[in-house]
Amino acid sequence: MQTSWPTLACPSVNGSKFCSHEWDKHGTCSEYVLDQHAYFEAGLNLKDKIDLLQILKNSVKSLMTFKVAYILLGGSVLQNHFNKRMKIYYVTGIEPNGKSYSLCNITETIRGVVGFEV
Repeated sequence: MQTSWPTLACPSVNGSKFCSHEWDKHGTCSEYVLDQHAYFEAGLNLKDKIDLLQILKNSVKSLMTFKVAYILLGGSVLQNHFNKRMKIYYVTGIEPNGKSYSLCNITETIRGVVGFEV
């Protein structure tokens, strides 16, 4: 990480905090397959193989922010770039009882009840 991704490298003050957050929030789902070291190593290997940020930047329209473009165009941009069919799923919310609740609303409700974001 020190060489390939110095802004995220551990153990720097911010890097260590960031790595802990990423592992706790995203990596622990994979811990039955990858330990913490293997999780970050897989991320670096993927970064070396695919320049995802550049692919997305090349596909962004000038009126869209990068974040919005990443969410809206991610699947089709990757599909076009690699010329393969891909299924990319985005969780945008749930619809119990015919009402739609955005993921943001759900997250804020949980945060209000438990005192932190899950």
